[in-house]
Amino acid sequence: MSDWISFFTPYLPWMALGSFLSLLIVIVLLPAAILQLPEDYFVRTRRQPVGKKKGHPVVMGIITLVKNSLGLTFIVAGILMTILPGQGLLTILIGLMLVNFPGKYRLEQALIRQQLISRTLNSLRRKAHKQPFELPED
Repeated sequence: MSDWISFFTPYLPWMALGSFLSLLIVIVLLPAAILQLPEDYFVRTRRQPVGKKKGHPVVMGIITLVKNSLGLTFIVAGILMTILPGQGLLTILIGLMLVNFPGKYRLEQALIRQQLISRTLNSLRRKAHKQPFELPED
């Protein structure tokens, strides 16, 4: 058991830094992203891009690749943080928001149906003087 703990000892400062940075990202970026979404985002039959994608296809492809790579990094770090110190679930949530995958919109709709999540997000929107999200039917 002590061999396992001693293996991670040199990495603890980096893990603590990663944990702190993920907390900062959650505090700053997550509310900004939530406030940018239109109130009918979760009741649409299909997901529509929030921002208009303009630019050369190669540049947009590189941006998508970087965004997905960053998202996967956050997901892996979040999984590690569930057993190590850190905000694992929040870090996984940030990663899921960044990564593109089939069924992502259905997952977002399922998450917003959770009363605690919808109440928290709508409270944030209310404080910013935004309309609350319209919630999808079950």
